[in-house]
Amino acid sequence: MVDSIKDLTSLVSILQTVGPIGLLIFIYWSDQRTIRRIQEEADKKFDAMQKMYEANVLLVKNYEGIARDMSGMITLSTQHLTRIEDKIDANQFCPEARIRKTVREDV
Repeated sequence: MVDSIKDLTSLVSILQTVGPIGLLIFIYWSDQRTIRRIQEEADKKFDAMQKMYEANVLLVKNYEGIARDMSGMITLSTQHLTRIEDKIDANQFCPEARIRKTVREDV
């Protein structure tokens, strides 16, 4: 309440000194100063959001590269596992398993 009384007192003194036109000019100047301050704060927030957006774009691009590399790794692993499965099915390395396989097929 003290601030509002102080503001009221200053407005009355301005009104007595410069008249109603001076008071209007003072109110306009005060409003413009407030608007300018709000606009500067909004600009700072916008700049911060823009930087976050740019960082997110960089993150997505890096993730895309990692995903591409991972895709190649998965393809290579699948090829090797397929070859291992084919070798197991063909039973090329273990004569004991080969014998058991022929016995099972005959039974």
